[in-house]
Amino acid sequence: MSDASSPYVYVVRNLVNDKIYVGKGSSLDPYNDDYLGSGIAIKSAIRKHGRKAFVKEVLHVFKPGEEYLAFECERAIVNEGFVKRDDTYNLTEGGLGFTATEAQRCGNIAWSDPLFRERRHEWLKGKWEDPEYHSRMAEITRRRWASGEFRQEASEKRSEAMRRRWDDDSYRAARFDNTSRQMTRQWEDPEFRRKQTERASKQTKGRIWIFDPALSKSRMIRPEELEDCLARGCRKGRR
Repeated sequence: MSDASSPYVYVVRNLVNDKIYVGKGSSLDPYNDDYLGSGIAIKSAIRKHGRKAFVKEVLHVFKPGEEYLAFECERAIVNEGFVKRDDTYNLTEGGLGFTATEAQRCGNIAWSDPLFRERRHEWLKGKWEDPEYHSRMAEITRRRWASGEFRQEASEKRSEAMRRRWDDDSYRAARFDNTSRQMTRQWEDPEFRRKQTERASKQTKGRIWIFDPALSKSRMIRPEELEDCLARGCRKGRR
């Protein structure tokens, strides 16, 4: 057995209703891997019927590092016609299911190949020019976000990703630097300064400056608040 995981493409069949699911996995021992898939429909079916109701067949095993070939193989099988069939659990066309780890591994292999990038770009461009594809993807997204479990998982992933980013000193420095440059560019624009001045003028119009000893600072209040503030020991004007 190899010391590195091998990507592979497989098909899972439901013995109860004969529906199938084609997916891509990665394992040190693909032929003994119990992974059945992460799609919404297949996971729901497994919860409903139980794992024993499903049988798995490995269709093709690739060499370690050839994830992009496995995705290409999956995409060749799980095409638009396959997804529209009533006897499949696949909700989207194949070749789109990169996890963060797999994407990182594939990045140095697949995306360094100009031909692969060109084919991928043209394929995605063609799909997004299709109104029916737009509609189908919107419906899939709606169904996903209707699931409380999916929303919770997505929220936790976003929070964890942001925590990891802000733990990185270089990321924080870059964000602060970008924000500073952006604000500098904005304030160099006379129109931006004019709008900010108008907004501040509207917010402070009719307000009165008072000094609040309890807070040891000056602040602006509405005229109707003045009597109450004076009764509490405040005085008109700034410090």
